Amino acid sequence: GDGATRRPGGPGADGTGRGGGAGGEVPDTVALKFLPTGTGTPRQLAHLRDLVEREVELLRRLRQPRLIRMYETLTVDDPAHPRLDGATVLVLERAEGSLSALLAATPRPPAGPALLTQVCEGLQQLHRAGWVHGDLK
Repeated sequence: GDGATRRPGGPGADGTGRGGGAGGEVPDTVALKFLPTGTGTPRQLAHLRDLVEREVELLRRLRQPRLIRMYETLTVDDPAHPRLDGATVLVLERAEGSLSALLAATPRPPAGPALLTQVCEGLQQLHRAGWVHGDLK
């Protein structure tokens, strides 16, 4: 899959709207970023927890036109699946398309230079907020 899902119900995991949301209405189609915590040493889990908290805080704080919006955070409660149980899930705005699809397109889109400029603007917004993006897609 491409990480997208259709969510029945409402903004919260149980349809109540409760969650670690950043506010605003959650659209029907979103991207989910799973940050598993079920397997790892205590030190690895502490590092991951710190990283998740920093990313969530950054996404809640930043509202920039070139950055993906975070709608809410959820926690997976599924002891039957230890690799997912306790995972943090970021509910994010779903981007249209991907960088790899644009680069593979034939012919290349004429807006390529403008798109690259927009990506650089988004990175600059992150850097100004003190965040270095490690997996640009």
